[in-house]
Amino acid sequence: MDNKGWGYGKVILLGEHFVVYGLPSIVSAIEMKTEATVTPKEQPGWTLKDERPATPGYKEEKLEQQKDSINRVLKAAGVDAKKGGLDIWMGGDLFAASGVGASAASCAALARALNLTFNLGF
Repeated sequence: MDNKGWGYGKVILLGEHFVVYGLPSIVSAIEMKTEATVTPKEQPGWTLKDERPATPGYKEEKLEQQKDSINRVLKAAGVDAKKGGLDIWMGGDLFAASGVGASAASCAALARALNLTFNLGF
């Protein structure tokens, strides 16, 4: 069974800071994506192997936010990694960098991978 989830990146075409002031912006999805797989394991907790391409220092700088995002996705999906652990892998061709939707893409990819692995019915 293929349990690889995915989440696409985005590009802001016009109005990057317009939304801060409540004005519309034009945004589009792009074909580059983050991919994720989830492998259940017996040991409690989760591990992350992040093989996404990235700007230098980005993943290290955003690590705590990434951990928080993973915990929030697990909670929203109803998956308790304290009972049965998970090995999480992330890769793909979306560059992990600010402004391309990398954080949202990793959350979407993880949610899809969890759904495929545990048949959550999303």
